[in-house]
Amino acid sequence: TQLITAAEGAVGDDGKIRFEIKPGYEAIITTKQFNQLSEGFLELKSLGYQDSIKKVKKITIVQGNDRLAHIDTKTFELTLDIDVFKSQALLIMEAEHELLHIFAKSIGKRAPPAIEELTILYQEARRFLSFTPAQQEEVIQVLKDDNDIDDQQFYQVLLKVQEDGLGKIQDELINYLKRVYPQVSQEGLSDYLQENSLAGLKKELTSLW
Repeated sequence: TQLITAAEGAVGDDGKIRFEIKPGYEAIITTKQFNQLSEGFLELKSLGYQDSIKKVKKITIVQGNDRLAHIDTKTFELTLDIDVFKSQALLIMEAEHELLHIFAKSIGKRAPPAIEELTILYQEARRFLSFTPAQQEEVIQVLKDDNDIDDQQFYQVLLKVQEDGLGKIQDELINYLKRVYPQVSQEGLSDYLQENSLAGLKKELTSLW
């Protein structure tokens, strides 16, 4: 169910969101949630995503979506499921993930889709580790509590990150990626990672993002 659609030029320079609520859903979308969204974009802007944020033309909040967030890199429409607002840290993780897809498109030469996704997932795990222990537990709990919003169990990757750090999550990331995108070839990823270790991915993130 579509709840709100933000207007053209959805995110202002001040990080505030311009929007229209679909009639009948006024009681579902709260001021707190719009403040969460604005604060999240302001934080991401401070992390260097201002150019990608400016490209977002439309924000749609939906209910019962099959993923927490998605960006259409042709129309630059960002779709968020209302469940992402259950945790501010999760909202930042998901929004950053989609902004990185915008950034990847902006640099012209894009990696194969599976590799782009793998690299962005690595950054998502890195962002997770930047949160306080309480925020990390909140993110994991939100994902665990509702199988509909994490049916491929990304929280298992995050638990692995908590336990072992970033250096040992390669297999978890690949397994997750294969669950989400069954068409991804294990061999293709293995060949890539043989030449580009996670240390290489970390270097790539540092140099590009």
